[in-house]
Amino acid sequence: MEVRRLSSSVVRFAEFLWHTVGDSFWAGRQEWTSHQWRAQLGDIGVGFYVAYCGGEPVSCFELTRTDNSVHIDGFGLLSEYRGHGL
Repeated sequence: MEVRRLSSSVVRFAEFLWHTVGDSFWAGRQEWTSHQWRAQLGDIGVGFYVAYCGGEPVSCFELTRTDNSVHIDGFGLLSEYRGHGL
């Protein structure tokens, strides 16, 4: 498994993953514009990560750093990989 941080240049991919992985679990970003996504991905305190298994994306999550803490936001797996012990 490999985990990579996405840059603000891949807005559509981040948006696709966020909605595909968590639309039935997470709220608040359904109506975001590309500008809002780009700002979020470009924020130095935010990291949007994708986990890959065999070169295929299987998961995404976001880490937000504030002061001395890190908040995990929206961690989840694509539905076809749930329950497989990844």
